[in-house]
Amino acid sequence: MTSPFAAKTDGAVTAEFVIILPVFIMLFVMMVAISVILATASEVQQVSFDLTRGSLRYYEPGIDPATLCSDVKTRLAPSVMQSGIFLEESQFTNLRCAMDPSADKVTVSVTYKMPDNPAMWLAGMVGIDVSSLTRSSTMWM
Repeated sequence: MTSPFAAKTDGAVTAEFVIILPVFIMLFVMMVAISVILATASEVQQVSFDLTRGSLRYYEPGIDPATLCSDVKTRLAPSVMQSGIFLEESQFTNLRCAMDPSADKVTVSVTYKMPDNPAMWLAGMVGIDVSSLTRSSTMWM
């Protein structure tokens, strides 16, 4: 004789839903978090490109490398660093500029400290350390 409860399937879908829904929510949240991190990395790279290209504005043949880099840091950097959607100007921790007069090239490197947010917490849970991003760009004159 079978139990009257063995033949009933009421609630089976609810049980499956309760088990599977948190997995889908976590996957969705992880995709959003990784997207934010990748977008921020892309914007930091764009800042380095823009600073390198913008250095042409201050370049003259025979210019002292220190003068060029000083102009890039003081005149150009503040406006370029606030151009991103995900970026905060105060989070840029390092801006390096180097000019090689013999090769006529300029290299700009920027370091961005990622702010503490849920995306960083989730990335840390899966072993991704992106507490700071450093990107550089080189341009030959």
